[in-house]
Amino acid sequence: MKNIKIEEKESLAWIWLDRAPSNEMTEELMDELIEAHRILGEKKSVRAVLIGSKHEKFFSNGLDPRYMLERSANDRIKVFAKLFDMMRVIYTFPKPEVTVINGHAMAGGAVLGILTDFRFMSDGKARYCFSEVLVGLTIPPTLLNIIESVVGKGKLKDVAMLGTAYKPEEAKTIGLVDQIFPAAELHKKSEDYMLNMLNLPQASLESLKKSIRKNLILEFDAPTDHLIQEFKPFVSGNFDEGLKAVLERRKPKFDQEIRAAR
Repeated sequence: MKNIKIEEKESLAWIWLDRAPSNEMTEELMDELIEAHRILGEKKSVRAVLIGSKHEKFFSNGLDPRYMLERSANDRIKVFAKLFDMMRVIYTFPKPEVTVINGHAMAGGAVLGILTDFRFMSDGKARYCFSEVLVGLTIPPTLLNIIESVVGKGKLKDVAMLGTAYKPEEAKTIGLVDQIFPAAELHKKSEDYMLNMLNLPQASLESLKKSIRKNLILEFDAPTDHLIQEFKPFVSGNFDEGLKAVLERRKPKFDQEIRAAR
């Protein structure tokens, strides 16, 4: 695997994102995440999984803008299809799992975090943000439902429609983050938390996880093509401008005349 590393520590396993400098996502990276979950799901010795980053400033900055700009509209749809394949695998993963957020988790990085059972974040300058709208994208219903299951209906508009970048304490207040640890102790504290959880019966933990997620897991029974329908009108136009603005570090100039086809 080129973009991630797997590290086993007795009953725990880390999946380390390692695509410098900011763990931006490509189909290859998402394929590797899918494969890592297959491998660890089958390992009886691994009882819980942590997803972390090898890079100090970023957990993940979402989809790689250069990678997306190089692709045709049809190929961009394939990238979003891969994103939902990854979401399905992680959201239905049976074992307890936590995202350990040491740096910014933006757009696809925020999506990756919301899929796991818990999110632990370091104190400091890191931000958690569903920034899709800021680059001219939408958020499909299944993903909105997952976000709502974490933050509740009252905060969903702020999280999804405004693209708010939450500081660690703000993210914890609305439920996006479960624990905040000092940056220097983040990984050790996260391991300790999960090891303490594993004092409980594994079968009970996995059964409860499945029951908690039951209704949303059923949504993933739909074909991937159906799940990404909401993305299709947004793969060009304002999305191109949003991607270019990210690369050029400026505010995008969106065309307000563009309307999503229905």
